[in-house]
Amino acid sequence: DMGQMLDSAEKARTLKGAVELAAQLQVMGGEFAKSDPFELLFLSRNDPAAYTQKINEMTQGIVTWKKNADGGFEKFISPADRDRLEAVGKALGMQSGQLIEQSLRMADITKMRRQMVGIGANKEQMDLVEGMAFSAESSI
Repeated sequence: DMGQMLDSAEKARTLKGAVELAAQLQVMGGEFAKSDPFELLFLSRNDPAAYTQKINEMTQGIVTWKKNADGGFEKFISPADRDRLEAVGKALGMQSGQLIEQSLRMADITKMRRQMVGIGANKEQMDLVEGMAFSAESSI
């Protein structure tokens, strides 16, 4: 939910809030450990969309693809990573499970981008397909 991400950005708009948020993220390890409080402060004040993108980038690599019994692939998040995402979501002020869902969506987007690059799609076409995928998903 974009509203919850904006609430999180509001938290990081003060120096104290940004430092506290970065400290909570850094103890989570992985990409979260690389969070810079001054970058969070700058992005939350000047570019909330980039702030949201930064949080999304931190979740990359958490979702993996696991082969299922049918021979297809399904998204998988380890139990430890689920716990980590719950803790990060709580630090960001998000509802339970929200960051997990966001991570799963980011995995779908990454997969779509790889497939579109493989067929020679340009950035404009990729953005169009991603937008259509989001609107189709939100109407379900």
